Amino acid sequence: DDGRRGGLGAKRGDQLLSSASAPPRAPRHWPEPDAFKPERFETPPAPYTFLPFHGGPRTCLGQEMAYLEAKIMMCSLLSRYRVEPVREVDIRAAIILTADGGMPIRLVPL
Repeated sequence: DDGRRGGLGAKRGDQLLSSASAPPRAPRHWPEPDAFKPERFETPPAPYTFLPFHGGPRTCLGQEMAYLEAKIMMCSLLSRYRVEPVREVDIRAAIILTADGGMPIRLVPL
């Protein structure tokens, strides 16, 4: 059945592609999407706007635990170390956003 949903059209037989990197970079959901702002995650994001955890009835069962573990690990790490970049990093879009050659950092004890 041909149809339109959300202003987008698709015909039977069309191939559709979903990008995991597009929703987290949409300015309507994430002001200044390219800025590093970890405080964005002080409250969980709206469903379907941050795809690593997805949303709906098949959302990741460990989502809340993963958020809590990440917060605990970062608090522990940042209470003992200062993070410094080792070099400039070039970001490229692949299946996910990735840093060419990795993202080396230096942890400097406080």
